[in-house]
Amino acid sequence: ALFLPETLPDRWANNTSDAILSGVIYTTLAGLNNYINDWLDHFPQSSVLLTGGDGPFLQRSLQTDNIAQRTQLIGDRQLIFRGMQGCGQPNP
Repeated sequence: ALFLPETLPDRWANNTSDAILSGVIYTTLAGLNNYINDWLDHFPQSSVLLTGGDGPFLQRSLQTDNIAQRTQLIGDRQLIFRGMQGCGQPNP
């Protein structure tokens, strides 16, 4: 299992394990950043929700690299549970 660090690692690591971690994290962030930017180009008034256990790390990391996304990235680790709770309630 890959455990994410609290902060971004050095991009240019000088040992194998740090280089692998850096490559995985920065490649993932680049892909997400590209996808989010394209989404916001098409839907500029929307927000992007980041959920799950890695959501806070991803939100911090993506906001660090892209000032335009700072207000449009919203983290909610409990979103799935809010949805499950809503399923049990009658519609008004």
